[in-house]
Amino acid sequence: MSVSILECKSCGSPNVIELVTETCLHFPGLKGLSAEPIFVFPGTVVCLDCGLMWAHLAGGEMEQVRKARSDLYGVPVTSTAVPIERSRKIQY
Repeated sequence: MSVSILECKSCGSPNVIELVTETCLHFPGLKGLSAEPIFVFPGTVVCLDCGLMWAHLAGGEMEQVRKARSDLYGVPVTSTAVPIERSRKIQY
């Protein structure tokens, strides 16, 4: 465990911890069912006061997500456009 100077992006608390997590990403909607899940191991920060979590993917992992998005939605790999199709609205 490392000492962090991070603050929570939601409540501003300095009481956060940096962790390594295992995450399986799935694309939303019926179209997403045809895509292979993507396993990533992002560095994740968790606020121990309000519970907010945020993560950062390494370059190779981001490339996997970009490639899968391109294959699934036909969005060019270099594009930053986000597909409009969503299975549900994410609320924070």
